[in-house]
Amino acid sequence: MFTDNSTISRGRKILLALLGLALVGVLIWVFIDNNTPQATIITTIVPQDASIKLNSKPYSTRATQRIKPGVYQVVISKEGFIEYTTAITITVDEPYQLSYIMEEVGGGFEYLKRNPSDNQLVTEIGDSYWLDRELELIRKYPITEFLTFRNAVLTITYRFREPDNIDSFFILVQAPTGIRNGAVQRIYDLGFDPADYIIEFEDYENPFGSNS
Repeated sequence: MFTDNSTISRGRKILLALLGLALVGVLIWVFIDNNTPQATIITTIVPQDASIKLNSKPYSTRATQRIKPGVYQVVISKEGFIEYTTAITITVDEPYQLSYIMEEVGGGFEYLKRNPSDNQLVTEIGDSYWLDRELELIRKYPITEFLTFRNAVLTITYRFREPDNIDSFFILVQAPTGIRNGAVQRIYDLGFDPADYIIEFEDYENPFGSNS
C-alpha cells in the first residue's frame, strides 16, 4: 500500500498535538495540586510501632505531617491490640491533633509498664483525657473500678461497641462452659446487680435475656 509524505506529515502533527495537550494537562494538574492549601496533622499513637492509615495510606505514628484537607477514615491497628477506627475532618484552619493510646486485647494498658518509652509518650500526650474518661466511667458504671477481674478460670472485663461512645458500654465474660454462672456470682460479690448491666457471654445464653 502506498502512503504519500503529506499523509505521514499530517499524522505526525496530530500525534505531536495530542502529546502537547497531554503535557499541558499534566502541568496544569501539577500546578493545581502544588497550589492546593495544605493542612497539618500531628499524630501521636501509642504504642509507637502500631500501624496508622488514613484512607488506606500509611502515616507515621509520631510526626507532624502535611496533608490535603478533607474527610479521612482512620484505622489504627497492631497485633494483640483492639483495632480503632474513626472518621476525622481535617481543615487548613488549624493543625489536627490525632492522639490515641491503644488498649490490649483482653483489656488494660499493662504494656505501658513494659515499655518505658511508650509510657513516657503517654505522659507527653497528657493523661488528663484518660483520667477524665476513667472518672466518667466510674461515675456512670461503678463496676469498672473493679475490672478487669481475672482468676484461673474466668475473666470479667468491659468493652465499648463504639470506642468513643461511653454509652455503648457492656460487660464481657470469658469463661469455660459450666462455670460461667460463677462470673455472675462474682459480680454480685463485688456488690453489683448483674441485671443493671448489659452482659455478653461468649457462646453462652445470657440469663438476663437479649443483649440488644
